[in-house]
Amino acid sequence: MPLYNLSTIIYIVLQFISIFLLGVLVFALLTSTPQFSHTTLLQLFISAFLFNSIGLLPLLMFGDDLKIIGVHSLLCIICQKFTAFLFLPTHIFPVVLVFYLWYALVRGDLRIEQKCLYYVSGTVWLYTICNSIASILIERNHDNFGTTVSLYMCVEVFGDRRYYGYVIPNMILTGLSIPMSC
Repeated sequence: MPLYNLSTIIYIVLQFISIFLLGVLVFALLTSTPQFSHTTLLQLFISAFLFNSIGLLPLLMFGDDLKIIGVHSLLCIICQKFTAFLFLPTHIFPVVLVFYLWYALVRGDLRIEQKCLYYVSGTVWLYTICNSIASILIERNHDNFGTTVSLYMCVEVFGDRRYYGYVIPNMILTGLSIPMSC
């Protein structure tokens, strides 16, 4: 039975609250009639739900011994790869939602999601899959597939792939969003 200190218990409780609320949001979206940006919100909430759920598994399994035992466990490596996969959609879909809102306000057309859902979602998921495959191929020669342990979860060792795969695309998205805000 793993042991948990007070800060770990507080973190786990907050994560469970977050997972529960995300589950409520997913259920509410699934049972509601489709509205503006319905499908993109659903993808975002499901990605965030899975990101939080999978990221919490190693901490639940190993408790306070996560830094000692978890660093070499297969569970930690698998959970880190899944959370790394879900990290990009949880950060790119909010930018897509901002674009949809901007387009709806400026152009007055609420059908923007219907017009470009397959292109935008397909691009986000294709980029995420390619980024994850590149990550696995690059990090297969590193210790623990480039996985290390932080205080509460298994994380990726910061490297070039993260820089080129996340920082630069987000800088481009930020650069594109500045003219939209003017």
